[in-house]
Amino acid sequence: MKDLSFRNHMLMLALVPAILVATLLSVIYVSWNFHEVEVALKERGRAIARQLGTAAEYGIFSGSRDALRSLAEAAQKGDAEILAVTILGERGQVLTRVGDSSYIPLALSESEYNIEKEDRIILVVPISRTVLPVDDIYSAQEPSARGNSVVSCYVVMDVSRQRLVETRNTQMLIGLDIAIGGLLLGVWLALRMARGITRPLSHITDVVERIGRGELGARVDVEAVKTLQSLGNNINAMAERVTLAHGELQQKVAQATDELRRRKEEAELLARMDSLTGIPNRRAFMQSAEQEVLRAQRYGSSLTVAVLDLDHFKSINDTFGHATGDQVLINRANLLTATVREVDVVGRLGGEEFAILMPGTPLPEAIQAIERIRQAFEQSPVSCNEQLVSATASFGVAEYPGADPTVDGLLAKADGALYLAKARGRNRVETPAQKIIDGI
Repeated sequence: MKDLSFRNHMLMLALVPAILVATLLSVIYVSWNFHEVEVALKERGRAIARQLGTAAEYGIFSGSRDALRSLAEAAQKGDAEILAVTILGERGQVLTRVGDSSYIPLALSESEYNIEKEDRIILVVPISRTVLPVDDIYSAQEPSARGNSVVSCYVVMDVSRQRLVETRNTQMLIGLDIAIGGLLLGVWLALRMARGITRPLSHITDVVERIGRGELGARVDVEAVKTLQSLGNNINAMAERVTLAHGELQQKVAQATDELRRRKEEAELLARMDSLTGIPNRRAFMQSAEQEVLRAQRYGSSLTVAVLDLDHFKSINDTFGHATGDQVLINRANLLTATVREVDVVGRLGGEEFAILMPGTPLPEAIQAIERIRQAFEQSPVSCNEQLVSATASFGVAEYPGADPTVDGLLAKADGALYLAKARGRNRVETPAQKIIDGI
């Protein structure tokens, strides 16, 4: 019985598209009927024009315009939908005109045609006469010319579109009535379906949403869903499996969260680390420098920065190759890391340029420390492929604060000292005050 009831609901559901199709067919029929009325109106107008043209042959032949006018008036009065009648000669000259019309064809054709306007249809119908052969033994007429048709006149007829408009409006009202009727019937059927399907589905949806919110004890009342009992039983079975797997799922989520956190930390570390030398990159160095500048501003502590550039590094690459150049960069980075204090920060700014941040260190002490590093560079050539490569460096040292108490200002001062060291022969330590530190 329950399966039978479900099939009945499905049957009602199938009626809805059937009603929509019936409504569509009604609209198509209305449109087709309107087209047929329009075609019939044109054909009737052409038939009247042909009859008028045939009757007008005598008036055209005799040149009696009164006779032609009488025929045109009779044709107009004989049909209320004919607004105007114009008879043209074979060359297009106006022979007579009756009614309200100002249209004259600019180009004449031996074929019938019509012109659509908002309030009327203008039919242009050529009228042909047949030239009959004459039994004259002295006639020079060729046999092939006998029985030819020639145009004797043209009938231009203005036919009113009022009845077409009225027919269209009537058909549209009929179509609207059909559509409204179909809509009302569809609404009634939808309400019937809602009683048997929508309510059970609403109950099932509510249970699924509660399970989704974490109420794992929620279950479908299979007696309440009636025709959807099979679906309710499946959802209840699913809820049981969800409850059993809840603990395992939480454990997997925790493991995935830990793994994601670990990978995030690794990614952040790699983003702050120079991939070649393994020391902090420019971004990480600038962040550390900004923190130390803020600390020096707040507590009035000393802060010194040194910028160094390897001497003639391009020549090393050109002479020994880029692989050797990379080994030199790695070696100098390791030497810097081993030489500075734990509180100092070493970073690669780019290319062969490095920087050292020395918190709590006044300029004189920083100069002494940097000079020791310069000497270590000078006394420790890099061994690459059984060759010793000299890799000295030029150093510029600047102390915070200065004219521009920012990280960029501090680095700019150190860069200025570095350029001075290069200009004075490289492998030296210089300060913005242009003090030459040599042999300390």
